[in-house]
Amino acid sequence: MYGTWGDPEPLQEELIADEEWRAGTHLSVQEIAGQRVLRFSGRPPNPAAPRSRYAEEPREAGRTEVEPGARRPTPDRSAPSAPRRRGPVRRLAADVLPPVVTRAIRRRSGGGR
Repeated sequence: MYGTWGDPEPLQEELIADEEWRAGTHLSVQEIAGQRVLRFSGRPPNPAAPRSRYAEEPREAGRTEVEPGARRPTPDRSAPSAPRRRGPVRRLAADVLPPVVTRAIRRRSGGGR
């Protein structure tokens, strides 16, 4: 925290006192230009993942559960797809990038003009 409004002393005292919050970090207190500065280093332990507020709700009746190892059906790729339109970002990239880069990208994505 590089800036505070008002007196930083109460907040600094709270940070120094809360050892549970500082677990896994190193605290150094320094004096810079007559002001106390707290510096924290290290990595705190990862917090526990929050629990979903929907965890206890029943699932929809028509929905089927999928087993973790089960494969999803793949769409039929034999049917020709409609030609893809280039989006505005791709058009801009084609205009801005050097021709060598544009050609390499087109070749790699399998699309020509």
